[in-house]
Amino acid sequence: MIDREQIYKWWEIFQKGGQKLCEIRVLGKNKETFSGYYRDVNNIIRDIEPLSNNDSLQFYFILNTITPECYDRTQHEHIIKFPKETTKDNNIIGRDYIMLDFDPERTSGTGSTDEQLKEAHKLARRVYDYLISEGFYEPIVCRSGNGFHVIIPIALKNDEASSKLVDRFIKALDMMFSNEHVHVDTSVDNAARVCKLYGTYAKKGANTKERPWRMAKIIKVPDTIQITDKIYIEKIASLYQDEPPKPTRENNYGKESFDLIGFFNKHGIEYRTVKTSTGTRYILKECPFGGSDHADPDSMVFQYDNGAIEFKCFHNSCQHYHWKEFRLHFEPDAYDKKDYREFRSKQQYYEKYEPVKIKEETSENGKKWLDWDDIQDINDADLIAIKSGYFLLDKLIKGFVLGELSIMCGLNSSGKSTILNSFALNAIQRNYPTAYFSGELRPQRLKQWIAQVAAGRTNVTKNLETERSYDVNPNVLPKISEWINGKLKIYSHEKYGNLSEQLVNDIIECIKNFGVKFILIDNLMSVSLDGESGDKNDKQKNFVIKVANVAKTYGVHIMLVVHPRKENGLQFLRKESVKGAGDITDAADNVFLIHRVGDDFEKRATEFLGKERVANLIMYDNVIEIAKNRDYGVSDMFVGLYFEPESRRYKNSKAEQIHYDWEEHYEEYSVPEEPQPLPTTIQPNQSFDTPIEPLYPQKEGGAYWGQFQHDSEPPF
Repeated sequence: MIDREQIYKWWEIFQKGGQKLCEIRVLGKNKETFSGYYRDVNNIIRDIEPLSNNDSLQFYFILNTITPECYDRTQHEHIIKFPKETTKDNNIIGRDYIMLDFDPERTSGTGSTDEQLKEAHKLARRVYDYLISEGFYEPIVCRSGNGFHVIIPIALKNDEASSKLVDRFIKALDMMFSNEHVHVDTSVDNAARVCKLYGTYAKKGANTKERPWRMAKIIKVPDTIQITDKIYIEKIASLYQDEPPKPTRENNYGKESFDLIGFFNKHGIEYRTVKTSTGTRYILKECPFGGSDHADPDSMVFQYDNGAIEFKCFHNSCQHYHWKEFRLHFEPDAYDKKDYREFRSKQQYYEKYEPVKIKEETSENGKKWLDWDDIQDINDADLIAIKSGYFLLDKLIKGFVLGELSIMCGLNSSGKSTILNSFALNAIQRNYPTAYFSGELRPQRLKQWIAQVAAGRTNVTKNLETERSYDVNPNVLPKISEWINGKLKIYSHEKYGNLSEQLVNDIIECIKNFGVKFILIDNLMSVSLDGESGDKNDKQKNFVIKVANVAKTYGVHIMLVVHPRKENGLQFLRKESVKGAGDITDAADNVFLIHRVGDDFEKRATEFLGKERVANLIMYDNVIEIAKNRDYGVSDMFVGLYFEPESRRYKNSKAEQIHYDWEEHYEEYSVPEEPQPLPTTIQPNQSFDTPIEPLYPQKEGGAYWGQFQHDSEPPF
């Protein structure tokens, strides 16, 4: 009636081999309640196996960490009936997991059919993939008996803020994913949540052929159980609006909810409706930003019962759009002009470059060389720019405009090369072929680091031999290679050297032969200037002017890394700190200074920028300072970045999860075959005195390994 192997597996995974205090809760159909607190799994088996023969009883455990004092209650290492005290929310030390419960819609008091279980599996799979895509580490997947659990390892305090966060997180998923067949249970957010004990049967309703009793089982456990950071939970929870919208100009300062149906009808927006426990989801026939490619069920608007509205499209290119942008797409005057300008900026951010074919002059196309009156007036929106991937930077200077040269400068270990890797992948993602000269790194090492950025934190494994070192998982490397190959050219400086004349010649060949539009040169100090004329400063100036002319002549953007002067090591980095400054920075269209944020930055920057301004920057790991921008005159502006060591990515926000086109769904986990059906004839209860031999011998310290034993300590 129980699966001992599953119970030992549960004990190792969820109870950490006895390191956590466990409460077993047994619930009956007639409001019978049993409880026991345990640190020995053999005692659990001893006590529940006889009770498991009773078809009115089901078995649960407390998911989160229980305060040790509860161990001294009456039910110490044995089960008692109708206990005076059981675990309450205030007996939980901290939250170890968020449990997502996917329960099929069915008649109350009945189990699920095979078809209903498949629907629950399908929805659990979809949410599982979504969480991974949003930066979550792999959850644990279990079958609850009639549905599925996706259990997310976390580390949160047990306080009011955490309770509210978990509640909003689950409700946001309910609004996005629940359907007419399966819902995400929104009632499982409390700290003292009971969870089905894996290795025991779910016995809801009668045990029939159509709706059999099934065993709760652990199905999928990641090789290494990793805790997902709070910021990723907060990102999804932010989609749930738990307060009604305030009266504003947009709703004529009224208290009535926005007429969403009227809005849809007015603009001919086609949708279908799904009712959830927190509101209504309107699944759109197509996304206004991605068209029919982003069709049902990936694009939606949901209106909560309190009147709040949100828009969501699951496609990567639409992640930055919310309800305000959705409404502005159809009603540009719905808000003020500033809102619309920001909306247009977001739209332009995701526009992709399409290569232009060279055309000969024809009568149909008209003159190649135009008079003044032949030329139409244009605005900056018509310029082609490669987006950096950092929203504020692109908003301030549009991006890296084709035909221009940018200079990047920073102290040692400020993150210059790492930021370049992100620039390169962002250009490739937007279909801009890219060339990369790194005079300091071997091509193999550069490839390794770029692959790590492309893979992301959920596709790397910590290298235990080296601190802060991560290896890309072998299963994703072929997909990354297939995506990047042909789009990124890395210069073989080991074979062809680093002479400036050779490099400029080969850059031009690369532009002509491969249609490259974005060139990264890291760095000026690694380029040999022996072929240039004049003194050292003249040689540097001549080389910079050459690459600036290449950018203008061939309509590409070149990013050149330049080191600061040595004497700047004890000063706050400024534009004048650039080695060979003056002629070099004059030739550039943009100058960016990279600062690593730390104690030195805070001290030195305060002298230049003031305490108040620096206080707004010290939250970041690095900042990009725009020291010069020729097109828009932007200077002394700072863009804050967060560093993620697992992926070597610099991000707009801590919870940002960047996606590239190499990514596909993770391989499907399979549901194991159904074990032998439960006997229809229930055996009489065994005595509590009946000795039960443990399946696996107890190891010193209380851990049970059996077939799960490892040579080293467990990953958790």
